[in-house]
Amino acid sequence: AVLHIGRGLGAGFILGGAPFRGRTKSAGEIGHLVVKRDGLLCTCGNKGCLERYLSVNALSEHLGLVSDDPESLGQIAALCQSHDSRVTGWVKDVAEHFRRAINVIETMLDPDTIVVGGLVPDALLDELIGAANPLYEQIAPPSAGFPRVQRGSSGPLTVALGAAAVATDAHFAPSIS
Repeated sequence: AVLHIGRGLGAGFILGGAPFRGRTKSAGEIGHLVVKRDGLLCTCGNKGCLERYLSVNALSEHLGLVSDDPESLGQIAALCQSHDSRVTGWVKDVAEHFRRAINVIETMLDPDTIVVGGLVPDALLDELIGAANPLYEQIAPPSAGFPRVQRGSSGPLTVALGAAAVATDAHFAPSIS
């Protein structure tokens, strides 16, 4: 499973060796999991969606930055590098939401590992992963040789690489169907 922290919050899943897309090809919209009753209004129309708290847009809003401004990513990176207390405070605020998202993915899909990546700096991803510990107990024993949660290494290219992999898989991988 991959959890992508971008402007929103999404996930991608490989089940049985193939990408899982869902009935309407919208599997992985974990950002719209409601985590706070009567919480912040989301673009989907619900209140309290996870991505309203755990995403680049949520962090930008917390920092007083314009969320859709391309320069906000650079400002976030600079604030992370300087260990700004507002970023650290945001991490503490969203740690429980992040921990619950990990629990939902593990409980529903039983993956070998959850790879966390996205548009935020690696140091911030590491801080988020650290703040989520201790994780909730797993129902099944952990997968041998894999950490439960790990930082991805493709950074902002995660979505592009994932899309390329899905397209390549669709054309070249053998399929029972």
